[in-house]
Amino acid sequence: MNEYVQARDGGTRVRCERATREKSFDPIRETKLIETSAEALFRVLQNGTVSTNIYPRRFHNFALDLNWLPYPVIPKSRWPPPAALSERPSQEGPLCGSLARRATACSPR
Repeated sequence: MNEYVQARDGGTRVRCERATREKSFDPIRETKLIETSAEALFRVLQNGTVSTNIYPRRFHNFALDLNWLPYPVIPKSRWPPPAALSERPSQEGPLCGSLARRATACSPR
């Protein structure tokens, strides 16, 4: 994790440092990279939040790209899909009431 953080700059580095301090990373924090198990990574994903769950996959891919791992700990097809929140505002939320003057603001697309 530390090597991944060191390879980043600016705001990205700050976000990575913040993410690695999360308690959800405790199961893998002191584990050697080659000794990391899929079960430990899945525990991190279960305990983490939406924003911190992006980082285990990034760490894993970083280690694979640098050939620090001889094979994937979790195959690509077995990674859980990222849980993303909808980026579009609700069509029936408070925003639509304030934008009622716009004919297309709340109409279905």
